[in-house]
Amino acid sequence: MKTRLPTLICPFGLGVYQHGGLGYLYYNSQGKKGSTLCIDSGQDGFEFSPVAGTPSLGEGSNKINPLYASDFRISQFADKSYLLAFKYKPRTIAHLTTAVSKDLITWTDVKPTAIKEVGMVVPNFTYNNRYVMYLGEEKIKIAYSPDGRSWNVEKKAVLVPRDKHYDSGPMTVGSVFVTEKGIVLFYHVADMYKGAQGYALGAVIFDPANPAKVLWRAETPVLSHIDGMAQRDTSLFGISQRADILISYWNITGQGIVAVAHPRHDISARSAKKTGLRISLEKLQENPIIKPIASHFWESKATFNPAAIYENGKVHLLYRAVGDSDVSVLGYAASSDGVTFDERSTSPVYVPRESFEVSSTGNDSFLAPFFSGGAYGGAEDPRITKLDGRLYVTYVAYNGYDAPRVAITSISEEDFNAKQWNWKKPVIISKPGEVNKNAAILPEKVGGKYVIYHRVYPDILVDYVDSLDFDGNTFLQGQFSIGPRKRMWDSRKVGVGPPPFRTKYGWLMIYHAVDDRDPSRYKMGAMILDEATPHRVLFRSKYPILEPEEQYENEGLKYGVAYPCGAVTVNDDLFVYYGGADMVTCAARANLDEFLDNLRHYQHAHLTPVALRISVGT
Repeated sequence: MKTRLPTLICPFGLGVYQHGGLGYLYYNSQGKKGSTLCIDSGQDGFEFSPVAGTPSLGEGSNKINPLYASDFRISQFADKSYLLAFKYKPRTIAHLTTAVSKDLITWTDVKPTAIKEVGMVVPNFTYNNRYVMYLGEEKIKIAYSPDGRSWNVEKKAVLVPRDKHYDSGPMTVGSVFVTEKGIVLFYHVADMYKGAQGYALGAVIFDPANPAKVLWRAETPVLSHIDGMAQRDTSLFGISQRADILISYWNITGQGIVAVAHPRHDISARSAKKTGLRISLEKLQENPIIKPIASHFWESKATFNPAAIYENGKVHLLYRAVGDSDVSVLGYAASSDGVTFDERSTSPVYVPRESFEVSSTGNDSFLAPFFSGGAYGGAEDPRITKLDGRLYVTYVAYNGYDAPRVAITSISEEDFNAKQWNWKKPVIISKPGEVNKNAAILPEKVGGKYVIYHRVYPDILVDYVDSLDFDGNTFLQGQFSIGPRKRMWDSRKVGVGPPPFRTKYGWLMIYHAVDDRDPSRYKMGAMILDEATPHRVLFRSKYPILEPEEQYENEGLKYGVAYPCGAVTVNDDLFVYYGGADMVTCAARANLDEFLDNLRHYQHAHLTPVALRISVGT
């Protein structure tokens, strides 16, 4: 067998094709004797070896110099032949060119078309006895052909950029697959939304009964903002489809060929809310489970944002209550099944007492700069964590004027179970003059440290501390952060919900977030954090797991709020407790194992260098 000639300086990817369990990678290499077409194959999509035989593109005078070729898109047809569409630019103008093959290695019958953009023919598909091609580098257009070689391009685009979306820039055809849901097209865009520079990958499904009709289009990118990828030096050249993942292939100047693996199950559905493996919480039919009681002066207006803990066969809630005084206090409720809370305190179990949490404005003033939940001060939005025989409660302390800050108190396990509300003197643990909220403590030490999550707009911050006995002069620093994601549903701000708890895959965090494109609504998401470094995100929900769509989440003191503060596991179920519309307490649940397994499909994408085993010519 003839040995390959070049010693590779940096390979340039041309295209990929998946045939059964084998993936083919097409690239050119520059060596002593010029540019050479290379075809390698591999089973896992990341490691490739040279195929047997001598690759060729064209014959005789029609032989193509791969140095001027790019954007290979390969389609198979019923007669087991393959059609290659690729860009060829030997001079100043590039033309889409086609070639055919029976073995994916030797390509013949090279013919240029009048098309000047990247395109791909829909594999194993005809419409009204015509082949169908999607093409475009600005907008996506459609073309038809009776023979697969001469094409008639429709004037009207079938897909155009969307203003203020991840795909607001020029769009280029990536790859096309036929599925049971329709014709799935992946396209990549120069992602310039809000000044960001990089590439994003979008998805759309067309109707097989009318290939110009869009059935569904992804509201969020399939792939976006991967470290090491930037618009100026990155180009997508292929996508392969496997059992439960897609692998996209990129040329990066100076690095060569890299691959990115990401899930595909959420792409084949027609709605973001009806994904194949949807991560979601089911709202209880009994919602709201705790409502204000008009005859209780201390909770006559609002009962919401509950902390939760499971102890002695019961779910215990500490909920924020606002009454006639317009000051936030904490009430108590308990349930044996997590749904019906038939045990409830008749008076507050925690009443603000320190200067940093006692309102100084009164209920006759509307000047409080951080007015929240219908209150002008007090103890807001508690979270509860059991550690070392004590139950620690973190909350937002607000006196009606100074910046809201994080406070901590605790109670012994014995006193809590006996409902003897002997709280330790509270102390402020966040910096003065800094608005800091949403604090929660991990229920175990990690590396000998206590882990505290909190929120300074717009990020979740994480601190590792030696002790929970703060002295009032030692404050959280924000050693690590977990931020919003641009162009996604959690793009404006994020905050931790209940204290994360250990699962078989890592720490599960339920969090709330706000979208730049939907700034008036608080939605929920989920993350799995690394067990040993719980500031590091392993998995994160691509879509909200719960949105404020019900009446009790929209008719209250604040429209469009689903705000989680508590979560427990009862038997096999995860229960999440949250505030609705800043007025009532609600709950939602899911089977924990199913929830975790589905969440793991949303793995953070990362670049993986592609391994090529290339013989060095003599």
